Amino acid sequence: MGLKENYERSRAKDERRNKDAKALIGFGKKTFRHPDRIIRFTWWVAAFTCGLVFVGFVQAWSFIQSERAFVSLATASFTAGPPKGLIDVAIKNSGRISATVHRMAVAISNELPPIPDYPPLAPIALSPIVPDGTIQYHLELGPSANDSALIEKIIPGAVTFYFYGMIEYEDGFSILGYRKNGFCYQYNPNGNRVVSVFNTCTERAYTYSH
Repeated sequence: MGLKENYERSRAKDERRNKDAKALIGFGKKTFRHPDRIIRFTWWVAAFTCGLVFVGFVQAWSFIQSERAFVSLATASFTAGPPKGLIDVAIKNSGRISATVHRMAVAISNELPPIPDYPPLAPIALSPIVPDGTIQYHLELGPSANDSALIEKIIPGAVTFYFYGMIEYEDGFSILGYRKNGFCYQYNPNGNRVVSVFNTCTERAYTYSH
């Protein structure tokens, strides 16, 4: 083989080597554009994006909860005038937007079972409660408590008297359903204008909000 053929072969080999080297530019193991590094970078970008979405969701949820309505029983008073017994309650909205009460369940008892035994929720007609607003509502005690002899025992505290129930309401953020607030009070026979007539029950199963 002559010198010319060796030269051309060596030159072709060098050209192929240079061509292969150019093809690897930007995709070598020491460069950012290597496929392994691109995959890792893409994974971190996806993880970072998911983190941002999660943080945004938590912030949005916190904002909604802070702006929602919160309806509860603010005060309650007991009027015992045999043969009837009446409870006057003040339903207050402590939230930042208006709320509408749809239904309420009210029960009275001489003792509290471990799990609240509510009567069926009954619809009530109340106007929307504005933020920091209060609506008065009158509840007539059931037939058993309307008995004159029983009411006379309740007044001096001879019989323990519990008044408990649940309020169902909604506000502008109630997309997934109504909100509920449980309440429970124990009658205080020594109550007056200074001391509350009803004391809040300590049983957590009766006092909740969700």
